Amino acid sequence: FHKMMKSFYEEIVLYCRNTHGFDLPGIDCAGRFCVMRIFIITFRSVTFAQRGERLLNRNDHRCVLQRTPKWMEQQGCGYSLRIKTEDIIPVVELLRENGVPLRKIYAQRPDGNLEELTV
Repeated sequence: FHKMMKSFYEEIVLYCRNTHGFDLPGIDCAGRFCVMRIFIITFRSVTFAQRGERLLNRNDHRCVLQRTPKWMEQQGCGYSLRIKTEDIIPVVELLRENGVPLRKIYAQRPDGNLEELTV
């Protein structure tokens, strides 16, 4: 039964990847359930945010460039990346390894509020 269910989920993930270009939220590429969280990464310029967006999307970390909510803005631009992932650490490491300076990282809590992270 377990094998049959795993095969079923693999088919669903494959279908979503082929037809929509993304995996199902909550199911990783191996068909296992995972906890996806929403993160917002802020940048000091729109150029760095765009560079980060291109880098992450090229490396299969789907993200969306968006206006940063006013309360999150420090000096500088108001653009950030919104990313839904199980683990933000590889994303941050990729940005840093490729010279894309980020400003702050926020994680969405289960109640919908955002909290600043130190990574």
